[in-house]
Amino acid sequence: NFNWGMNSPATGIPADNFSARWTRILPFEAGKYRFSVRSDDGVRVWLDEELIIDEWHAGMPVTHIAERELSTGDHTIRVEYYEQTGAAEIRLWWERVGDFPQWRGEYFPTVDLTGASAVVRNDSTITFDWGSTAPADTLPADNFSARWTRSLSFDQGTYRFHALVDDGMRLFIDDVLVLDEWKDGGRREVAADYTLAAGVHTLMVEYYERVGNALIQVWWEKSRAFPDWHGAYWSNRGLEGQPSLERNDPNIDFEWGWLAPADGLPADNFSARWTRQVSFAAGTYRFHFITDDGARLWVDNQLLIDDWQDGAPRQQSAEIGLTAGSHDVRLEYYEHVGNAQIRLWWEQVANPIFTDWQGEYWANQTMNGVPALVRNDPSVDFDWKDGAPAVGLPTDNFSARWSRSMNFEAGLYRFQVRADDGVRIYVDGQLILDEWHTGDGSIVYTTEQSLSGGSHRLEVHYYEHGGNALIQLGWQRIGDMPTATFTPTPTPSSMPTAQATASSTPAITPSPTPTGTPVSTPEPTPTIITTSTATPTATISPTVTATMVPSPTTVPIETPTPTATPSPTATQPIVWINEIYVPDPQIQGEDEWVELYNADGDQVDLDGWVLQAGETLSHSLSIGSLLPPGAFVVLYGQQTGLSLEDAGGELRLIRPDATLADIVQYPPISPTHSYSRDSAGVWHTDWPPSPGEPNAPPSPTELPPASIVVVESQASMEKQAETARKTLVPKLK
Repeated sequence: NFNWGMNSPATGIPADNFSARWTRILPFEAGKYRFSVRSDDGVRVWLDEELIIDEWHAGMPVTHIAERELSTGDHTIRVEYYEQTGAAEIRLWWERVGDFPQWRGEYFPTVDLTGASAVVRNDSTITFDWGSTAPADTLPADNFSARWTRSLSFDQGTYRFHALVDDGMRLFIDDVLVLDEWKDGGRREVAADYTLAAGVHTLMVEYYERVGNALIQVWWEKSRAFPDWHGAYWSNRGLEGQPSLERNDPNIDFEWGWLAPADGLPADNFSARWTRQVSFAAGTYRFHFITDDGARLWVDNQLLIDDWQDGAPRQQSAEIGLTAGSHDVRLEYYEHVGNAQIRLWWEQVANPIFTDWQGEYWANQTMNGVPALVRNDPSVDFDWKDGAPAVGLPTDNFSARWSRSMNFEAGLYRFQVRADDGVRIYVDGQLILDEWHTGDGSIVYTTEQSLSGGSHRLEVHYYEHGGNALIQLGWQRIGDMPTATFTPTPTPSSMPTAQATASSTPAITPSPTPTGTPVSTPEPTPTIITTSTATPTATISPTVTATMVPSPTTVPIETPTPTATPSPTATQPIVWINEIYVPDPQIQGEDEWVELYNADGDQVDLDGWVLQAGETLSHSLSIGSLLPPGAFVVLYGQQTGLSLEDAGGELRLIRPDATLADIVQYPPISPTHSYSRDSAGVWHTDWPPSPGEPNAPPSPTELPPASIVVVESQASMEKQAETARKTLVPKLK
């Protein structure tokens, strides 16, 4: 069971043009056995000196099968294999025919289907929602994988194959890859159509779970004529297994009361799913449903409204911007007991209100013509990788503009942005940062700007050329306004000079919510200026933002008049991340941990504090603990569920009022050292772990030649705390 990819099997063997032979004697019980081998490139299999599979040629990964009757006793198996060029893969398995009447499920304690399987069993269906638990006692709850295989007879026709998955899955039919979602991701549904000839076909489903919830469901139906809504109904509340009924529903407008939706379905404890492709004109749409009991709505696989709970009839609504063209709409519903009711409708919003950023997207690099999509974006913080910003937009060669008016307290502000590819920032129509060129997103562009108190218009221009797509914007107030203040210029009369500089800080500071709520009054679009500046060097970490899912509302309400939001004050408690330890994953019994330090002059109540690893909430410090001044607290992974990446990552500490207390981007750490902050705020990768104690450099006997160690006094730490009190208080957007 090997998948070497582009690598070699071992030191001293080339990655291409090698061969191998495996031999073994094994005891079998009497019966008919099915032997399967999957190979890239050539393979031969002998059973007791009989050549049962002979595919000695180059080719893509294909599974070959042979069946033989075996007597009780020992039998000899020999496999020969060769790799020509490209990827290398070889896997052999067998089962006694009849031992797995349905799905042969094989489960691995690894995330990539490698190594010895921990469980092999018959699974009647692939309908599993393990949540945060493991599929079996011998498997972990995270970082496991599974493979299901089965041969089934199909009538001739086109079939739609579906999967509901969290994290990755792929479906092969007769060794053809039909569904490919082999990537991390939350709960989502994917589907593909595939035409089959009449007869027996081999299906193989592969799945892996990274972290968090684990979910995999696979089903299919023969394509029928569903000119309206494809309605699928189940005799259970969880949409589990094959539907009991499928039909065309002209509309989703049902009030069944105490009755069942159709003969053969119960009046209580049933569920339904409606799917349809709908053609929309470009614009903003408000979707509504009325439900009794639970319902949830997806548009283009984005969960728009989630009201999956029991309850009396109620209406939920949410808005979404759509490009012109066809979009997938999916509504799921369940009825528990009592009355049953579900209704769905929508309308285009003539004059949408953008409560956050007005995001405009073009299917070209130059923001030319009418935007293909206009929507509300809670923040300018996107990492699309090799995907598109939305259905109907390309994955490459697109552009975007975000604009909003916001109230600022007078002062000096530092704006930071990371982009792959080009980006510009305007304040009140004046260009303050110009990096309109291709890039890989590894650089933080920084510029400082003085702003007078009051409303200012912000605009961010962006284009994506090719490859990955990324843009992340943040800012913070760093001091009072200098004598020379910045005067807003709605329409610049001459080309301003960009003030971009390389950032010395390896992280972007999240944008605060400046003093005031957004002002949605449109203002003139500034002229695009195509000058470039020198490319600075720095690194960056993503800004923490809310997930872009509009909050359901019972009825639309008018946007209130903007009111002033209090500025963050200097009385926020100062607690920072002081030390990080990631042990060697090969050593059993060691636990990872994060140490916090109270640099405040008073004790700090940690109730409601949150520690985040990357974009995933890892731990909430809602334990009611009081941390005395100058004290440490060590958070161990086994006690808190905290999960740190071995290859490095990011940690954020957030106060109960959603303000950022600290943010740290840590590199890969040697298991004999920790990532330690010294009294001056400088991080070290070569200091010994010191949980619950002040960090200190190695002893003199451990120091390399010419090493210089600076030990700061307690007064220096207090001075650092005072500095942090003034700078580490931007409120998260």
